[in-house]
Amino acid sequence: DLQATGTAELSAALQRSGGFTGAVTLTLLNPPMGLSAAAVTVPAGASTAKLSLKTDGTSVAGDDTLTFAADAGTLHKTVQVKINVAAAPVPVGQAALTLVATPGSLSVKAGVPTTVAVKVTRSNVTGPVTLHLANLPINVTAADVVIPDGQDSAEMTLAQNGNSPAGSSTIQLQASSDTVKTSLNLPLTVESAESLPTAPTVSATSPASDAQSVNSAGLSVGVTFSQGMKSDVAKTISITPNVANFACLVNDGSVEIQQVNCAGDFQPGVTYIVTVATTAQNAAGVALAQPYSFSFKTAAQANPDPLPQSLTLSSTTSSLSIKPSAPATLSVKVQRKNFTGPVKLHANNLPANVTAPDVVIPDGQDSATVTLTQTGSSPAGTSTIQIQASAGNVSASLNLPLTVQSPILIVTTPKVIASLPTSGQQQVDPAGLGVMVKFSEPMQASAAQAITLSPVVPNLKCNIVPNKPETVSCTGDFAGNTSYAVTMSTAAKSTAGVALAQPYTFSFKTAPAVIVVPPSGDTTPPKVTSFTPTNSSIGVAHSPLNITVNFNEAMNKTTTQKAFQLLVPNVTDSKKSFSWNAAGTVMTMTYNEVLPYGSNVVWGMSSIATDLAGNPLAQANSVGGSYRLVRQATLKLYSEKDWSTNLMFNVENNEVMTTTGPYSQDVIGRGKDGSDRYIQRAFLQFDIGALTDFSKITKINSAILNIYTVLHQGNPQVLGDLDAVNINTPNFTQDSALWNAPVANSGQNLRHIYQGSGAGYNTLDITVPFTYNVKNPGLSAVMSQWRIQREFDNYLSSQDFNFRQTFIGSERMQDINKRPYIQVTYEYP
Repeated sequence: DLQATGTAELSAALQRSGGFTGAVTLTLLNPPMGLSAAAVTVPAGASTAKLSLKTDGTSVAGDDTLTFAADAGTLHKTVQVKINVAAAPVPVGQAALTLVATPGSLSVKAGVPTTVAVKVTRSNVTGPVTLHLANLPINVTAADVVIPDGQDSAEMTLAQNGNSPAGSSTIQLQASSDTVKTSLNLPLTVESAESLPTAPTVSATSPASDAQSVNSAGLSVGVTFSQGMKSDVAKTISITPNVANFACLVNDGSVEIQQVNCAGDFQPGVTYIVTVATTAQNAAGVALAQPYSFSFKTAAQANPDPLPQSLTLSSTTSSLSIKPSAPATLSVKVQRKNFTGPVKLHANNLPANVTAPDVVIPDGQDSATVTLTQTGSSPAGTSTIQIQASAGNVSASLNLPLTVQSPILIVTTPKVIASLPTSGQQQVDPAGLGVMVKFSEPMQASAAQAITLSPVVPNLKCNIVPNKPETVSCTGDFAGNTSYAVTMSTAAKSTAGVALAQPYTFSFKTAPAVIVVPPSGDTTPPKVTSFTPTNSSIGVAHSPLNITVNFNEAMNKTTTQKAFQLLVPNVTDSKKSFSWNAAGTVMTMTYNEVLPYGSNVVWGMSSIATDLAGNPLAQANSVGGSYRLVRQATLKLYSEKDWSTNLMFNVENNEVMTTTGPYSQDVIGRGKDGSDRYIQRAFLQFDIGALTDFSKITKINSAILNIYTVLHQGNPQVLGDLDAVNINTPNFTQDSALWNAPVANSGQNLRHIYQGSGAGYNTLDITVPFTYNVKNPGLSAVMSQWRIQREFDNYLSSQDFNFRQTFIGSERMQDINKRPYIQVTYEYP
């Protein structure tokens, strides 16, 4: 018996068995309002203890049942104790209601109603009093009863109207008048038919109810049920206050669940309340009789060991331009890793008279704008500037091209710095001759009209060379054995509008023209001696498309080119161009358009092709044929189920072993089990031999690694980015060989898989290392092998070696839309 305000001592006796002799902690689970008991530890060798029960005046008067837990490591037992809390005396003059129920404990079963007599003692209370029974089990009902003014008792009837879970629970008798309310807890036992199942209960929690100083790093909250529950039981568990990334998981594939584990980013020094709703049902569909709640408090913030600190800079702007009237602005984003505080931005390598004041990004912010201003004349052109970020001993930089363009810039007078032919050059071959003039500055298009040649060259055409604005090129019908003078006038201007300071002149002389005179009386038809590609070739390069024909004598170029016939999908004659060797015996046709992969090309020659004597081509119908261009395929390579694995490395005993996460996910990060610390990594293996015509692959166009992120637990980002590292080992089935496999010498320079905060696929371009794997299949048993890990997972820290994990999709998952894969695009004959 307990007074409404006071203490009572409870004696406990322990009986150890099975060789256990250790200490045992006694704890009061889920105490009712206003009642508490401090945990007591019974040391090894002792078998008795005393617990002090305290009431603070807010407890509800009446009978109740307390549950005490005895814990020692993994050993857990509970015992129940019945108590009675006496009503607090009512101060003189204060309004109050006191309840007494007879009997003090109730039982009910289907078809047999139960009656409880309620007596109400009024203190300074008049008027009617309403009685109400709350927290009744499912399908158990009781109508409200009103005790009129002047009366002090009434009877209430409880009836079971349907299937109710068998077992005991606590209901609450509530009394209320216009001015006063009170309540009394009553134990109720539902005695249903044997065919009715027993309601499940929560049998244990982790942390224990009312636990204090719980470590928030890597914390996992566990709820254990007395019966096997439905697989959606995890959805019935909630927590207050809210916990970022809070998620509850059960084992993949299980139908009946007895334990649920929940994880999230718990904060230090916070009291959390976990509630299991009555929607939690056992495998038979029977729900909890009433909601179950327990609380715990996390330990205050500890000072973790320092982790590697770094800065990363990025900007959506890839280049800048500036002029006096228009300053340039650059938005810079910083990513701090394992540190806080302000970050200073400073611009380096600025051109003359271009300035940019330093900018400080305050703590808690991640971006700022750097403004560049041209304050005077600056040389026109593009140079590379550097944005430096610094915070204490941590720094990073970002390089960007900056173009200065302005009418008041210091301009440079263009000069001719080279010519082709060179000035004074002799014996220049007139066949296919081109004249080129190269300037020191990019020139306007009109510079092509500022050039003259003497004597006049028929069909002269001059242009600025595409993608080379500093070069003018001229072609025409140059005569042999002729001296030419080339003059570039001052009409030639740079793109800045500055003209040549004076005309530039150079000269050259062509060699005598080679005139092929047909043999007198030549009546022999010409023949084709060979051509490439040969008939029925496969895997021919699709860009550019070249066909070369070799003749046994010099040909008439005009008639021979007209005789060439090409059949490709949607052929366009204007896209064909021809070139010849000096002797006129080798013709090359180039089709200047990229054709679809795998196209069949058909070509031939007609007999209108003639030699210089006019003789038609012999056996023209045997020249040509068909061939197939190189083909391209795109394929998804999923990681191999039998060869890929999830491994963990025990730091204490230097041992590698397999592991797996919930729902057959791979676990990346690290954690600990008691005194054992371990690192977790995934090893993915992709069978490159599964690629169509693998042995004939000529080129890997692209290879993209896709990793599906399910969720993060315990803020694993403090261990760095998620990395994919290309490795090589022929011992692909040995765990220790995989863990210690060397990094492949594949030219890989990108490792970080940048993950968002939510679930979904994240990608990494692995074209270079995947090409290496294809070219060197023997190094890795004809597989592309990848180690998935956290960047700093082997940075040892005693305080931070907790559960910091990322769960990713694995090849063992039933959902193919979450498995790792490489999307490969490649060429083959």
